[in-house]
Amino acid sequence: LAREIVQLVFTRLWTTESNFDEAKGQFVNWLLTITRNITIDQIRKEKKHDASKMLLMEQWEKIPDDSLATFEQFAVKEDLTQQIQYAFRYLNNNQVQLIEHLYWHGYTLSEIAQKYNEPLGTIKSRLHQSLKILRKHLQKGEG
Repeated sequence: LAREIVQLVFTRLWTTESNFDEAKGQFVNWLLTITRNITIDQIRKEKKHDASKMLLMEQWEKIPDDSLATFEQFAVKEDLTQQIQYAFRYLNNNQVQLIEHLYWHGYTLSEIAQKYNEPLGTIKSRLHQSLKILRKHLQKGEG
């Protein structure tokens, strides 16, 4: 986390217009303020992500035990699993990664956009297209 924060600080200094004013104080104090703010943002982000993971784990534990399922229920579930696997073949790697990060790892769309350095609108469009493709191939019942 410390390495990531240092990189974010240097990236911010490198990519943004420097608003350091010598009349307001020393450079080191200005740099520490930027570092402090970025650190607070990262800690908040980590806490939010950890909370999402905990929620996902709680939901995971609520999934019913398949060992008690009837043969018919098992067959229906197996058929649905095959349909989903078949539909996933129509997605490209970016679309699969997006769905995995969003639905399995608990990232928000904003976090994914930031992680891959892409505009939020691009991520939203990719998600829309991905779900549309999956819906199309699941409705056909192919597989």
